[in-house]
Amino acid sequence: MFRKIKYKRYQKWFCKQYLKRSIALPNYDLFLKHCFKTDPLPSAFCHVALYDVIDNDGMNKLIKSIYKLKSRKKQYSVDTPYLYHKFRKLNYINSNLNGNISGIVAEVKFKSNNWLSSIEISYTYINSSQCLIQYTFRFKKIISTSTQIHKFVVDEIKKIKKESYFHSYANKKIIKTVGYKELFELDTIFFADILQGYICDLFYTEYGKDYKLPIEYCLRLHKYNNKKRNKLRKPFLCESYENGRKHMIISTLRYDRFELSFYNTGKCLPSPSLLQYCSTFSTEIYYRAFFRIETEELERRMRKYLNSRKRFISSKDIKWFINKIRYIKEQKSKIEKVIDNKDETYYSDYFQWKSYYRGEAKEHGFINYPEYTDHFLNQYEQNLDYLNSIASVQNNLVIILVAVATLFATLAGIIISLLK
Repeated sequence: MFRKIKYKRYQKWFCKQYLKRSIALPNYDLFLKHCFKTDPLPSAFCHVALYDVIDNDGMNKLIKSIYKLKSRKKQYSVDTPYLYHKFRKLNYINSNLNGNISGIVAEVKFKSNNWLSSIEISYTYINSSQCLIQYTFRFKKIISTSTQIHKFVVDEIKKIKKESYFHSYANKKIIKTVGYKELFELDTIFFADILQGYICDLFYTEYGKDYKLPIEYCLRLHKYNNKKRNKLRKPFLCESYENGRKHMIISTLRYDRFELSFYNTGKCLPSPSLLQYCSTFSTEIYYRAFFRIETEELERRMRKYLNSRKRFISSKDIKWFINKIRYIKEQKSKIEKVIDNKDETYYSDYFQWKSYYRGEAKEHGFINYPEYTDHFLNQYEQNLDYLNSIASVQNNLVIILVAVATLFATLAGIIISLLK
């Protein structure tokens, strides 16, 4: 408890030091303008999406948090098609056996925010019990420079109350000796953390309080040409995909957050795309975006048994693995049907993404089913077998102990009856 309080105080201190250092470096604005001029891929965006996953219980809590915002009329304007019942839980999530279901949960408009216009909450089913939630942040201004990102962070970092969502791997050495490059890196990290802070402050979130949620930037390239096209094909330590004049770059530089940049070369600013792909290739896209979160969750449930910190198997952990395996198997036939019909016009766009590594085209594409699906299915099945084996040994031991105790009780009863 005291360690957690101390850590939160430390994170709050780190945020204050960040603000002080950004003011103490008077030429930082000039550095940001220089970065924009030398940026090989200058781009603009006004949409950023973060993703979470919830079940029916979580959906009830999310709707409840949305209805709470309705009472704060001076700050927010809330529009939602969902009804909320105070005294019982409603079935917001149904079986979804007939196909893909997506929709809008709510739109929350800001009345007094200088930067944010609204947050649109959308969903799509990833299995019969869970939905992927997309929080689309819409900005009042088109963000096209590093200077704007820095100003947004400086303005908004003071408003978010829960600093625990900020920069979890911060250390004193970085902030005390921070220079232009380090501060520039912190701007990018804090930008995503602040948006997640809004989700954690305003809405119910399943993973947002413990993990960095996946994020998607929707970018429009300025003056697209072959030179920029080649640079998009050669990102450093990233996955690069191309579909005509559209590009996707999945960053692998940040170990703590899945980050997708969706570049569009048209006249209009693009909208988030990950929800659309998850609707069709539910498990594959989900496990790709939530790879680190699912790995951490699996580790958290298994490490206590592997390190012998907990002797008896929890039925809750066994049920978690059973549900995970069920979710994957129930979606496999649906995904395989899409794969078989990939030549149809409706599905063709999903398979036209080409992968590039250091400028060279590779065989695998953006949709590489069942790579991630099978990886986690094998993990779940192996760990479930281990837990069932240990639980079986424990049950046999309990049966033996009960039998021995019954025998001693019977003998004691016989002896007492003879003595009488």
